[in-house]
Amino acid sequence: MSVSGVRGIVGRSLTPELVLRYAQAFGVLQGRGTIVVARDPRPSGVLYRELVAGGLAAVGCRVVDIGITPTPTALGAVLARRARGGVIITASHNPAPWNGLKFAGPEGSFLTAAQMARLSDGARHLQSSMGAWPRRKGEGAPLVPWDRIQPAMADPRAVGEHIARILKAVDAAAIRRRRFTVALDSCNGAGAVAAPALLTALGCRVIGIHVTPSGEFPRGPEPTPKNLAALSRAVRRARAAVGFAQDPDADRLSLVDETGQPLSEELTLALAVQHRLRQCRGPVVVNLSTSRVIDDIAAAAGVRVHRTPVGEVHVVQRMRGVGAVIGGEGNGGVIDPRITWGRDSLAGMALTLEALTGARQPLSALAAPLSGWVLIKRKLALSPAKTATLLASLPRRLPRGRVTLGDGVRIDLPDGWVHLRPSNTEPVVRVFAEAASHAAAQAMLARIKI
Repeated sequence: MSVSGVRGIVGRSLTPELVLRYAQAFGVLQGRGTIVVARDPRPSGVLYRELVAGGLAAVGCRVVDIGITPTPTALGAVLARRARGGVIITASHNPAPWNGLKFAGPEGSFLTAAQMARLSDGARHLQSSMGAWPRRKGEGAPLVPWDRIQPAMADPRAVGEHIARILKAVDAAAIRRRRFTVALDSCNGAGAVAAPALLTALGCRVIGIHVTPSGEFPRGPEPTPKNLAALSRAVRRARAAVGFAQDPDADRLSLVDETGQPLSEELTLALAVQHRLRQCRGPVVVNLSTSRVIDDIAAAAGVRVHRTPVGEVHVVQRMRGVGAVIGGEGNGGVIDPRITWGRDSLAGMALTLEALTGARQPLSALAAPLSGWVLIKRKLALSPAKTATLLASLPRRLPRGRVTLGDGVRIDLPDGWVHLRPSNTEPVVRVFAEAASHAAAQAMLARIKI
């Protein structure tokens, strides 16, 4: 349970009772209006969709079911329907035994940390009988009379609306004239219901692998280079201009260049930021764990970079506050406020193709100038006590760095940086070290004894 929502192992930590409680609590806290419900295609999503829809209906909500859709599509649907909120049933990049709930507010973005805390408090106090709620001024009992229960309504328009917003944001006609061949790996996730249609609308010849929305993941669900061997082969066989890889809920995007070489997921956002700043100068917002290449791009454009704690809601809040042109997270999450207020692999695809169209260079040539930093990412399974000890000792081990607290500990040095933080989505500590070479990044980790 975190700012990223609720995740757990199906039937163990994420029980049907827990899902029902959270759905009811969310419905009451959002004011019992229209709630959009979406899911990724994990088999367990069928069960949890019924629990979520039933729990929301029981407290008087009108459920609009948009079916299997990418997470960014669902965020856009909440805003387009002027709904009170949305529940997206997904565990994002976690393995198939996991599932989860992401909660969106009426602004079409995820709940803040304070809102999630209140939701969790409500869910804890809601009794399993569904009959009791901690009464507050203005709030009644959660269950509505039988004659106020509204059936869920299916609404299949969300994907088409999302694609239309993307086509409006980019120069779709110019992209179509290039007639790109692209390879696509949707990991049999929610992206499979939207990405082929978007790419076809952009005039692309699509070579699809793993594009059946079955929820049976044929590779590691994170779109990191080590999981993209099949996509690399598809790119080489088809002589494609680019390969696109999505995670199961399609909020993250990784790229494979025309030679079949997987690029760091950090370069997805870097390419999108560089492209947008050439079109429109303005602030950029990224999280503390995102590569310093973003700072280099922003400096060249003469704009400011704002950094936030990890979690796209933090990025989105700051983007709204500073009027950012673009933002995101270095895990392949591109946020284009013209399209939706969330990480969006579909927007990332369109921006990449638009950049390739304007540059008239292959992807490898576009990416080469942005590859001057090497970012090492690791996970450590540590107890809370050992985690606290490690974080407290970090400033002493790198005494000449600039320390940033608030989301673990980040230390910036003239030649690189390190960031250690407990994960929002897994029971691990995430470790990041970036420098001009792999050896230099390894040396920083050695100095903090990792």
